[in-house]
Amino acid sequence: MLGTSRAGAQAQNDLPAALQDSVFADATKQADMPESDLWERIAALDLWTRAGAQTLAITSRATAIAADEKLQPCPQQAETKLSLLLQGTYPELRFEWLSLARQYGCHLPYKFLPAMLELGRTQPVFRPYVAAVMGERGKWLARQNPAWNWQADTELVEDELWETGTVEQRLEVLRLSRSKDPELGLTMLQEVWSTEPPEHRIRLIQCLKENLSVADQEFLERALDDKRKEVRTTAQTLLLSLPDSLLELRMRARLDTLLSIRPDITGDTELVVCLPLERDKAMQRDGVGSTTYHGTGEKAGWLLDMLAAVSPLYWSEKWQLSPVQLFALAAKTDYQQVLLTGWATALQTLSARPGMQDNTSPQFEGWCLEFSRLSMHTDSKHRAILSPFVHKILANVQSGFVYEFFMELLAPAQASSNFSVWTILELFQQVAAQKRRLPAALSIAIVAHVRNKLNELTAEFWSLKQVLNTLALVIDPAQLHDYERDWPRADPHWDKWQTTIDDFLALLRFRSEMMHTFLEQQ
Repeated sequence: MLGTSRAGAQAQNDLPAALQDSVFADATKQADMPESDLWERIAALDLWTRAGAQTLAITSRATAIAADEKLQPCPQQAETKLSLLLQGTYPELRFEWLSLARQYGCHLPYKFLPAMLELGRTQPVFRPYVAAVMGERGKWLARQNPAWNWQADTELVEDELWETGTVEQRLEVLRLSRSKDPELGLTMLQEVWSTEPPEHRIRLIQCLKENLSVADQEFLERALDDKRKEVRTTAQTLLLSLPDSLLELRMRARLDTLLSIRPDITGDTELVVCLPLERDKAMQRDGVGSTTYHGTGEKAGWLLDMLAAVSPLYWSEKWQLSPVQLFALAAKTDYQQVLLTGWATALQTLSARPGMQDNTSPQFEGWCLEFSRLSMHTDSKHRAILSPFVHKILANVQSGFVYEFFMELLAPAQASSNFSVWTILELFQQVAAQKRRLPAALSIAIVAHVRNKLNELTAEFWSLKQVLNTLALVIDPAQLHDYERDWPRADPHWDKWQTTIDDFLALLRFRSEMMHTFLEQQ
């Protein structure tokens, strides 16, 4: 070691006197090995220093031990799968693993508690999933670290943050308050509303979406007079999320003077459409004319805005006509596109209202189903307009008729119709994005449809991966055997699809194995 040969005998004086005798007492030690001498002195000094260190004073009381576990340990193989997920293998499946653990009454493996509590800290969307399976020891560990104790009651901290925190912190406090006590959250917002700068009002009012109810209507009505357009637009959107809101009732009253049903000269029924002659201040306040529609005249755009604000069920009840009958009447007018777009927008809003996701009323299901059929079977111009609305409507609705409609699309007669395989796959992708598991029969039918239509995807195989990755997260993994068989591996184009299909099947295989690791414990 450089420099040790020139250190000389005085090097031993670098050590405390009490150490010198013990370090250099060995007579057999060779004086011509200065490197060894140096390392021995360093080791001795290190032990000397640490042995003399004073312990930290303990000023807090001992922490109570964790309560007895109420949940059972997860199976060893399930623990192995979680380890892979945390290491970066299919991280998108972490939600599913946590859901399976909750379903089968298991707590998180203890060695992964720090990682999962940290995940909850950095990604709040995971918190309810982690909290459900953290177990008693997880709760105990969370209490030892304030950064992990996101489950604790922090009312005092929330009060302080609401008064002095950043806008991001205040938004989080308001959202949390709305989730626990919607009335308190509304009161908090009302108290500070007049003093908030416009850029803060734009964001704060959006928090009312959490547990929105008719109790919020009076405040939202006042917000329609706000100076900022973004605040007014948000207030309009939230009001239309309420059933029979004052805003919707005003729009109905306006439309009742513009739309009517009467017999035509042949005795058949016709839909008479009149455009509004002007846009008064009350209409402007309610958002009429706030949007410009490409290819639509100004007054027709006003009509569309009003139609978009009224539930389409209102027209069926008012005129006692089915959606199909109304579509046929709209096709005979000069405003078919305006009527269909307005009804589709209103149906999308209706489908997103709280409680409508599981609505099984024949009227609501009829509108959703017939609009979906219309979007798939109409001409390409109207399909392009309606499809985005239908995708969102079907994604919002969880009723069984949605899956029946999908099976209808995949029936052999429909599968060979005039719309492409991509039209169907894009629809399924939008619904799959909601992360609701699809029934087994529909899962099998979708995979069979892709398998049978691969020859139509040769020009677009590059985008197949994105669609299949989304579908692989919601297809029923229990039917893995059906998914793996009968792929056209001898097809000349198979090399273009192989990686995409193999990756798709690998993800499904991982999900299937993960599910069975929990089933084996039962």
